[in-house]
Amino acid sequence: MALDPSPGQPDGPYAALFREYIQRGAQATLAAVQNAGPALPAEQREQSLHTLEFALDLPEAWPDARDLLLALAPKLDQAGMRQDAVPFLQRAIEQCQAAGDLAGQAGMELQLGLLTFVMGRMEEARSLFTASAHRFQALGDRHNEARALNRWAYVDRLQQQTDSAGRLVQEALNLVGQDDTEATYSQFVLGCLALDRRDWDQALRHLQQALDGWRRHGDPVMAARSLTNLGSAQRGDGQIDQAIASFTQAIALMGELGDPVNEAATRINLGNAYWALSQPQTALEQYLLAEPVFRQTQDNLRLARVNTTIGIVSTQLGQWQRAQAALETAIDLNHMLGDRRSTANALDALGEVYLGQGQPAAALAVLEQALDELADLQDKPDFAARFSDVYDHIIGHLEEARRGVAQAALHDAPDTQ
Repeated sequence: MALDPSPGQPDGPYAALFREYIQRGAQATLAAVQNAGPALPAEQREQSLHTLEFALDLPEAWPDARDLLLALAPKLDQAGMRQDAVPFLQRAIEQCQAAGDLAGQAGMELQLGLLTFVMGRMEEARSLFTASAHRFQALGDRHNEARALNRWAYVDRLQQQTDSAGRLVQEALNLVGQDDTEATYSQFVLGCLALDRRDWDQALRHLQQALDGWRRHGDPVMAARSLTNLGSAQRGDGQIDQAIASFTQAIALMGELGDPVNEAATRINLGNAYWALSQPQTALEQYLLAEPVFRQTQDNLRLARVNTTIGIVSTQLGQWQRAQAALETAIDLNHMLGDRRSTANALDALGEVYLGQGQPAAALAVLEQALDELADLQDKPDFAARFSDVYDHIIGHLEEARRGVAQAALHDAPDTQ
């Protein structure tokens, strides 16, 4: 249905009435979304999308439609409705460009970057965060520039570009005061970087600061997510009981807040804690509850992670077919994400599956691939802290596979008279 009259057609009273109806609808829907609290009911999400379908193309409704989409996109992400949000954001960016709305475009790029990031489209996400940060900088919007820099830093962190990630976080911190929400997000990223380094003291400190910050800011969604990360630091520090308590509390909060994707992500962490307690079957149950959520929402980042853990624990339980299928999925996803550490780790785990089934030649092939993933990272100053555990596992399994291949060759060699 066209909202504007066709060229040469008069703007009749019904067309004017319809435009006024859409404009008022956008205003009312925006107010409803802003006042809805942390969780937006499904009926309101559907109504909001229906309103946007018309309002985005109506010039009179543009400011309200823009603000509605910027408010709605995080709610759709939280509900796992990323595929629904993406085309609206793409349309809105085009509308911003046509209208010369630089602030709106920067905001839409940031929101689209967040969605493409969790869908595993890392380079696209980085490009969107970069563009958004530069646009906010040109506008003199320090808070939102820091938002874009922090998310850009998180992408770099996941792709092992730790120097860049640390620099970007520091830039973000320099832009805002310590009471700003983005200073809290910077503490979260710094905590994650410390987790990667296995610096548990720093991770606990930064992540506790992030959790306290989100509580102070009255953001229960981010508080629940930070509780998950704090649990990861507690687990790394050997505080398993405290970690299980943090994960369990986070899962309960996320259930109340309608945050199924992060609830599923926390189940991975809870499963890891049970695994650390030598309870692999209980761990696997948590992983299998999480996996369908990530598959349904196309959250490739976490889908890769959960398939790796399913593969490793299934190997421990002797469930070879499930282990192999999960690890092959994880390898493909991690390779697509550009996460070489995780790719190498999944390849190493697949090599262990082949070793467990008495197939040393197949194991040797995938373990050599795993070693190749890390080959040009060994000169990095943080290699020992971030990669040595994976590297050492690969080397150990490689030696086992080579011995197995050699023994098989001796066994198959013809007897000499």
